[in-house]
Amino acid sequence: MVNSLKELVIKEIAENIQEYKGNILLDSRSSDQIFSQLLKTPDDQWSTRILTETTIKFHLKHVNLEGSWVCVETVNELQKQFLESFVIGSIQHRLRDEIEKESGNGKIDILFLLKKLFNKTTKKILRHLDIGNKRYFFDNRIFLSDNLTRISQMLPSLQSLGVSNIEFHDDDFSQLCNNFPNLTYLDISETNIKSLDGISKLQKLYILNLRYLKFSAHTDIIELFELKKLQILDVSSRQISIATPTKIILHSKYCSKVLPELTFLDCTETDLNEKSLDYLLQTHENLQRVVVLDCPLPVSKQNDARCLSCTSLDSALDCLSYYLDLHRGYHMKKSLKRIETFLSVSNRSYDLIKCLKLVSQVTMISKVNNVQKFEDAWYSSVYFRAVKCLRSIVLNRMDEIHPVDQSMLAEIFFDHVERFPHNVDNWPGLMKRHSEEMWQLIERLIDSKFCKLNYEKIVRKAVRLLIRHKHEKWTLFHAFSVVEKCLNQGFIDSNDIIDLIKRHQYLFCEVVRQGMENQRNTFVPV
Repeated sequence: MVNSLKELVIKEIAENIQEYKGNILLDSRSSDQIFSQLLKTPDDQWSTRILTETTIKFHLKHVNLEGSWVCVETVNELQKQFLESFVIGSIQHRLRDEIEKESGNGKIDILFLLKKLFNKTTKKILRHLDIGNKRYFFDNRIFLSDNLTRISQMLPSLQSLGVSNIEFHDDDFSQLCNNFPNLTYLDISETNIKSLDGISKLQKLYILNLRYLKFSAHTDIIELFELKKLQILDVSSRQISIATPTKIILHSKYCSKVLPELTFLDCTETDLNEKSLDYLLQTHENLQRVVVLDCPLPVSKQNDARCLSCTSLDSALDCLSYYLDLHRGYHMKKSLKRIETFLSVSNRSYDLIKCLKLVSQVTMISKVNNVQKFEDAWYSSVYFRAVKCLRSIVLNRMDEIHPVDQSMLAEIFFDHVERFPHNVDNWPGLMKRHSEEMWQLIERLIDSKFCKLNYEKIVRKAVRLLIRHKHEKWTLFHAFSVVEKCLNQGFIDSNDIIDLIKRHQYLFCEVVRQGMENQRNTFVPV
């Protein structure tokens, strides 16, 4: 699963963009990828220095601001581009403050925001727009009927619309359907919509997401069955309380109608039972896949070839892949927990490359960004579950992992320990044991004869940890051990690294002086 050459080049360009001289015009695909990498840069670096001083000319088509640090320079760059797809995501920091201030009412007016971001050409050619909010329930975004009409007039080519987590009022939804009859994709997940009245106007709809919506009666969804071209439908739920389960499947059955072209149905955590599943499969002859994770179904039914569940390692990996594409953290975590269980007892029969690729992708997307929050989130985060799965893979099949992938794993594990908070010596036993396991995995990868590590980078990180945790015996011992292994095996010949170690040799002397080896706590070996 070694990264493609293009992926490596994209990352290298993004990390060193200020070093490039002369006018460089990128194609749209490369522009999208490099810009996406740059958006991950922390706010204090994503500034005029990058966007105004670089000579690289972007040719952007698809932009996703979700989770990015957006500033005025970002907006200025977007205004120059001719976009076909745009995802706003969770509006943060400078842009959010500016929009709230300029709109004059302390709220985020979607129409005002789009006018600010898009030039005339983008307004004319934009096909996909996602103005949904992924992080906060019912963000303070204005999305009223008047805006709907104006947005539809502003964006005549729009075919795909995401409005998840936005609060609707009165007849907003029916107005949406009236104003956007050409939609082929619609996401109204996690909104307060209680009825699908008006949805029959969307006769071109191909994909519909109704995730986490609850309806009181079958009459609230009866118009859904007028969508004769609908092929992909998401009615998944998340059961907060067993006492108040969703009844979406029951309501659908009462409608006594079918969706003739339906091929994919997500019923995660709904009331789908054995009889309902049989009914669906019998009445929808084109239905090829049904997601049934945590539905009240017997295992025999979940193992049906048309069902996607977590009853085996392969099916759990398929679930993870599906939820990863949708960035569904809650269900990704559930899938990873099942995968971890299967890996802990599995032999070597599973697809190593598939498993390694999927789980490592999760760590890249979902890692904890704030070190100070790690202690509260470590045991429940998607990122932590993914790291635990990678641990099991290394323990069971390290000899089969490609050297370059071993290097990637070492970086993931080291990145993980770098995010540990201070005061490791005072951690509860379970957290300390997890820390011990991560350090042992790093040392094991360093000892590997085939691992192609960037040893200079590892030593720099280890010395940085020595400085940061200089009063903590636990981290001092492990970081010192990593540096010692790299030096003793002759992996380091850089004068810069040698000088770095000399400048902080007092830390190494302190480790030796305290006799850390004799004071080390004993844990179950990895």
